Amino acid sequence: MFNLSSLLEKFKYLKDPKENKTIVIRIVSEIAGVTIIEREISMQKNTIYLGASALAKSRIFMNKESILQKITEELPDLYIKEII
Repeated sequence: MFNLSSLLEKFKYLKDPKENKTIVIRIVSEIAGVTIIEREISMQKNTIYLGASALAKSRIFMNKESILQKITEELPDLYIKEII
């Protein structure tokens, strides 16, 4: 007999992708001193895509390694290796 509750148990601990975006935005703000709004950022596979201004992007890219390291520390299940 199929037990629906045991199937749904798998989905109980899934994180909302918005939480990951919020954490990434906070990290970028702390390290690069740049404020990014949620709609300017998207995450696909192992990459973060930014739709910010050129000035904001240059400040982020200057601190890219520190940002990626902090993201890895705080979100170990989210394997990000590139910011574009």
